Amino acid sequence: METTDKTFLEMQQQMQQLREKLDSQKIVNERLLRRSCGRTIDRLRIKSNAPIVAGLAGLALIPFLHHLGFSPLLLIVTGVFMIAGIVATLITKQYIPNLNKDLVTATTELTKFRKINADWYKYGVPFLLVWLGILIWDVVKNLQLGGPELYGFICGSAIGLVVGLAWMGAALIYLFVKSPWKRGVIGAVILVGYWLLLRFVSAPDVTGRDPLSLKDNLVGWVDRLLLPGKLLYTSAQFDPEGLLSTLPAIVTALLGMFAGDLVRLPEETMTGKRKTLWLQAAAAACLAIGLLWSLDFPVNKKLWSSSFVLVVAAYSFACFALFYYLIDVKGYRKWSFPLKVIGMNSITIYLLQKIVSIPSINRFFLGGLAGLFSASGEKVVFAVGYVLICWLILYFLYKKEVFLKV
Repeated sequence: METTDKTFLEMQQQMQQLREKLDSQKIVNERLLRRSCGRTIDRLRIKSNAPIVAGLAGLALIPFLHHLGFSPLLLIVTGVFMIAGIVATLITKQYIPNLNKDLVTATTELTKFRKINADWYKYGVPFLLVWLGILIWDVVKNLQLGGPELYGFICGSAIGLVVGLAWMGAALIYLFVKSPWKRGVIGAVILVGYWLLLRFVSAPDVTGRDPLSLKDNLVGWVDRLLLPGKLLYTSAQFDPEGLLSTLPAIVTALLGMFAGDLVRLPEETMTGKRKTLWLQAAAAACLAIGLLWSLDFPVNKKLWSSSFVLVVAAYSFACFALFYYLIDVKGYRKWSFPLKVIGMNSITIYLLQKIVSIPSINRFFLGGLAGLFSASGEKVVFAVGYVLICWLILYFLYKKEVFLKV
């Protein structure tokens, strides 16, 4: 009995020693982790001051840029860009973690801070692209380089509008407004406000009375006022998808974000079939409202009218619902490979057609074959050949794993 008690006592002593050793090791590890986190946080505090310094320096340079003769639009956009960078940095600095809290909470907050910091850079890139486009145009204008007259710059185009300003605006709304319903209200206010503005306000610099005509619309007047250089439609002094059209295009981007959020919901929250039904319901609602609205505010891509936003969204929701159901819900994937090749590099082929003369390549390879058919048959051959050449270029990039993303 005494032997058993002695053995038990020795075991208790050994357990106590082991516990003390583990506690001391835990303290050492926690100190090392706190020291490592502290160094990381100090570096982040220093780095977070860089955008503030850069923003203040940029604001100080605005009078100098004005003296050099840069356009008022560049000065305004530069000021907005710098102020936005300073405000974003001050907001982000509030999320820098405090090491006075427990280590798990501090580490979690550090991860959250890094994500917020990365989000700001991601949302700022489209704005930076727009600013660079304006800067390049102004440099070319001030150097008075020879060559053909320029068509404005990237702001007044589908790329500058949707990929640049509109995407940036939608991203900021998505970042600060967490509720999908509140985003929906903001989108509705934008579309209704844009309709009222264009429907009842004509351009101040024209004598016409039709606010939706090519010459008298307010979108063209804003571009004539702010965009230097030659606009695309010179006779009417109008640029399709202009600066004011950025407002409804923001709603286009928000509707796409809605669809993305919906399909990302976990299966436990909403099944794939139910998601498909929601997408179909959204398509039906957008189509009905858009067509009804078009009776007063026509579907017009050049103005990016509110009815255009809803009708195009309806077609997009319907197609997305169909493909999502077949590919993700039912698992029918093999047939979609040709579409996957296009989708993985959609921006590439969009831009490539502006750089490479696909019609010349098409005529070089298929001109002889097309000559064997009538005029209508020749058009069909060239149309099929055009699509095939584009797809083969994308397939080559796909096999090489080369993907252009924004």
